[in-house]
This record gives sequence, C-alpha cells and structure tokens, in this order.
Amino acid sequence: MNQNIRIIALGLIRDGNKFLFDQMKDPGKNLCFLRPIGGEIEFGETSKQAMIREVNEEINTKVSNLNLLGNFENIFIFNNQPKHEIVYLYAITLADKALYEVDAIPVKEQSNNRVAKWVSYEDLDKYTIYPPQILQFINF
Repeated sequence: MNQNIRIIALGLIRDGNKFLFDQMKDPGKNLCFLRPIGGEIEFGETSKQAMIREVNEEINTKVSNLNLLGNFENIFIFNNQPKHEIVYLYAITLADKALYEVDAIPVKEQSNNRVAKWVSYEDLDKYTIYPPQILQFINF
C-alpha cells in the first residue's frame, strides 16, 4: 500500500455558468465521477508550472490566466486504497477559445483516454464531483 501524500494542481475552468470536468472512474466502487483537469506536481516544479503542464498534456492547449483559489487536503478511498492529497486549486482560462464551443474535449493520459465535458452549474448536483471540497469554490 502506497502511503505517500500526493500534491496535485487542479484547474477550475469556467465558461459562464458551465465548468469543464474530466470524466473519470473509480474501479473499486464502479463509480463514474467528475474532477477538474490537472494532476501531480513533479519534483522541482511549482503548482503553477504543474497546472500549465497538465493542461497542455491532457487537453493540448495553453493556459492564458491562472488564479490560485486556494488549497486543501483530501483524504479518500480510491480503487479500495486509502489516498491522501494536498490540492492546489486554480481558476484558469484556456488559450484555445475553440474549446469553449465544443461539448466534449478528449483527455490524453498515459494509461487511457477519457473525455472532459462542460457541465452547467444547475446540473452539478446530478454528478459525483471529486474532490468534493472544490464545490465551495464554485459560486456566482
């Protein structure tokens, strides 16, 4: 069992009343959930640098604005294993404005390919959002 604390950067991407979420799955719970784009901060990298890199790697675009919204701890079970993360949450703007006009964006990961989709503020309660703490940063 891996007992390391992961430090990650996640990007809250907003377009009016819609937010972009990566669609993911917890195989241990057979549960589909939504999570902002982002990932692990590499050694020697700042959270801001990680956010820029992760967006480029996952959805092949640059970031034009980054604003740190806050950070928090997330302790949870994933794939039947306990996990612990420190999360840096950013509000970010995508440089490629065409991505705001599509319903879904391919997400590239090493092990699998997923899709990120736009979800309206009114529909957020229809989904499982992880980490759940990000909901406190979504307001109008």
